[in-house]
Amino acid sequence: PGLAFACALALTLPDPAQATPFTIDDFNVATTSSVTDSSVGSPVSAGSVIDGANIVMGGAAGWARTLIADLTAGDGMETVVCGNCQAGHVSMATGSSDGIGAYTYSGPAVDLSSYSLLVFDWGADLAGAGVDIVASDGASTATVASWSSLAATGGSGNLVTQAPAGIIWGAVNPGAITEIQFVVTGVENMDSTIDNFNAAVPVPTAAWLFGSALLGLAVIRRRQA
Repeated sequence: PGLAFACALALTLPDPAQATPFTIDDFNVATTSSVTDSSVGSPVSAGSVIDGANIVMGGAAGWARTLIADLTAGDGMETVVCGNCQAGHVSMATGSSDGIGAYTYSGPAVDLSSYSLLVFDWGADLAGAGVDIVASDGASTATVASWSSLAATGGSGNLVTQAPAGIIWGAVNPGAITEIQFVVTGVENMDSTIDNFNAAVPVPTAAWLFGSALLGLAVIRRRQA
């Protein structure tokens, strides 16, 4: 009975790993927005409407999305938020075009200190792209998570959930985030798709449950002492 009680106690103890993921952008827009860059060395940026059932930064008021396209080689590239497929795209013109596509979110400070992972859905017709997450608290800015050499998925219509990357906040205050930038690089001569960009916390593990059960036993023994 004591062990059963300990396990029950372990399952009811507060667990930050069971917190609801924080949606940074689910890309459920009703209106398509895009920016196109056809000149190397002259990045193009523009605001992007947040509409429809779209959730950005957990639904906090006052946040804006900006799209950036920065062609680094070739004929052209485009950064898109697509209302038809409700996802984001970074695409290159035919040939050997390459560039950087970014989605920047800025607004009043939000508290992300309880989140330790970042994850998103990904699709691409070629392998090799990378993704960086850059965060700012208004005073300090840092790359807080990265993925490199992302796999092809058989086309941008076939999305997979990327393995989460741990957040390393560094000098950035996670309790007062005022800007997050999702930067896609290395998309040479390809089309990539992103969706459901979230902050999350670890899923409870067997080790956590076992440790919590031991804690429950310790509580029982202390009561019996």
